[in-house]
Amino acid sequence: MRVGIDAGRLGRGGSAILEALVEALLARKNVESVTVFGQVSLRHHPRLRVVPMFGTPSAGERFARAPIAGEPIAGEPIAGEPIAGEPIAGGPIAGGPIAGGPNAGAAIAGRLDTLRWAIQGWAEAAQDFDRVLSFSGFAAAPNQTVFVHNALYYDAVADTLPIGLRLRLQVLRELTHDAVLQANNVVVQSEVMRDHVRQAHGVDAHKIVTIPAVLQDGHGPAVDLLWVGNEVPFKDFSTAIEAAKILGRHLTLIGNTVPMPDGAFHSWLGDLDRSQVFSHYRGAKMLVMTSLAESLGLPLVEAMQVGLPVVAPDLSYSRELGGEAVEYFEPGNAKALVAAILRAETRRDTLLDLGTKRASQLEADLPFERLGDVILS
Repeated sequence: MRVGIDAGRLGRGGSAILEALVEALLARKNVESVTVFGQVSLRHHPRLRVVPMFGTPSAGERFARAPIAGEPIAGEPIAGEPIAGEPIAGGPIAGGPIAGGPNAGAAIAGRLDTLRWAIQGWAEAAQDFDRVLSFSGFAAAPNQTVFVHNALYYDAVADTLPIGLRLRLQVLRELTHDAVLQANNVVVQSEVMRDHVRQAHGVDAHKIVTIPAVLQDGHGPAVDLLWVGNEVPFKDFSTAIEAAKILGRHLTLIGNTVPMPDGAFHSWLGDLDRSQVFSHYRGAKMLVMTSLAESLGLPLVEAMQVGLPVVAPDLSYSRELGGEAVEYFEPGNAKALVAAILRAETRRDTLLDLGTKRASQLEADLPFERLGDVILS
């Protein structure tokens, strides 16, 4: 069976999910080949083909029809970087506004090429595969599974974003509508997202499969408070920074895709790779999660996996994922976050025990084997 994947541009969380999924698919005897379209970096495998298509939409069609060879196109996969301001697990152009300046025209052209591929190029390339998976979900295709992973399409927090970004999110959500209605299956990572998709698109309940894509990894610099995300407003990093200032403690922030200024009580480390992020999890005293909307909430799960206490906003995504293993606070309230951090420190042993048990439950679900089953069904 030949599998095609429309990966587009994925951030850290989406890229890690893609890598684990590809490995799980290639481990199956009935999978003849896997072809991934997008700006991604994957380990070499003789049955894996990575196809770049941004800026040259016809390239996707040309290479999609080429026979699978022992080497990836151009000898190596294309290393991708998330678009500045893009949500961690956002779709190809689900990110923040395009910055002005001399490169703004090129950035706009690049995003238009991305959208053209996602709508037209992918629909044509998908014809050459027995089963396909789309992370963008902007085009209907035969035998397709759509992975819906952008919470901003549905969450009310999107109403607080700049008008240009709100309009773009509305357009992308509408583009997703036909694809999910015609898909064989729709995969989400939480019951919260399942409810969003059912209500927004009218998708039959039996087509929606909830699979928390929990990743395993591992090993630790000593840091105090740790925050993992990126610099878009709905991640609400400003609340974490303000709480650190009130406490007089240092906050380390990981995930910014553009340079961000450090402060007296915080520092930005940039967009680190997965092993580096886990190294910081293992060296930290606590994860501070402040995001106002998530399709899953990957940092929360990762922290529990390595035995790191977590404080998170009292929202549906974090409650579903963390249960009793997380200390909660009122979203957007720095003083409430300070109080939650202090409570979590007094309950550290309890939170560690509950967190590792909760992470084990999620891992035992074998998410990528299940996702492979869904795609190949």
